[in-house]
Amino acid sequence: MIKRSSKKFSTMKWKSSQINSLKLFFIIIGSLLFQTLTAQKTVKVYGIKGVSFVTDNITLKQARQEALNDAKMNALKAAGVIENINSYEAFVSSANNSDYSQYYSSGILSELQGAILDFNSCKPNKDTLFKSEQFEHLIVNTFIDASIIVYDTRPDESFNVKLDGLKSVYNNKDKLTFSILSTQDCYLTIFTSMEENASVLFPNKYENSFLIQKNKQINFPIGQSEYELTTEKKNGEKNKIIFVFTKKPNSYIKVDNNQETKIDDVFSWISAITPDQKRVEYKTFIIQ
Repeated sequence: MIKRSSKKFSTMKWKSSQINSLKLFFIIIGSLLFQTLTAQKTVKVYGIKGVSFVTDNITLKQARQEALNDAKMNALKAAGVIENINSYEAFVSSANNSDYSQYYSSGILSELQGAILDFNSCKPNKDTLFKSEQFEHLIVNTFIDASIIVYDTRPDESFNVKLDGLKSVYNNKDKLTFSILSTQDCYLTIFTSMEENASVLFPNKYENSFLIQKNKQINFPIGQSEYELTTEKKNGEKNKIIFVFTKKPNSYIKVDNNQETKIDDVFSWISAITPDQKRVEYKTFIIQ
């Protein structure tokens, strides 16, 4: 877990006029997002099946997640997104061995001309038991309806970022620090996640969003804030951190008062931004 805090610990009081301005801001952002979506082609697919197996090494919970990953991949294929990907089998294998967010750490993401905007289960799970002379497996079946956005742009190969200072393992109560260097002027949103839950690390109530100038190194945290890493798990805690760089301001507003959100909503927001306008970097680390 990452705790955001300020060394100044100041409090803020909102006036009614500020609240009204905030509401207007959200309406404008929502309108811009709608314009982005309508500029792209969206495809609905129905009753897409995903399959996985419960084995000695995979629990029922893990198998259900793998079945969902498989259904998402099949939904992309049904929408025609993966037709021309030569490394499709490797992509599926990677997906089945990790959660859906792992797609964002794969180079194959840049080849995909679409992404899942949203999905929902369309049939009750009906697991079946497969028996043979050698073994028996519980087969997990999942069915989803999904909305797929099909991009009409390609990633900008000149838009690159360099992340320095991140480690793979941290100790409890360590401070997270890193630096960023971008080849283009851009804005940044940072998410952290564990399982289905996520939170917005940056921007936050102590650090406002700002234009990151190209070829200028920026050190985080900025100002008087700090990111403290904590865990209560004896065996360590795996955290995921997603850096979303965009050429234009793209505020993520689907959060509660504690900056908490859902990981599927994060991916829907990322997917709504066209490839030529974003750069996504995905990292993992352990807090021990």
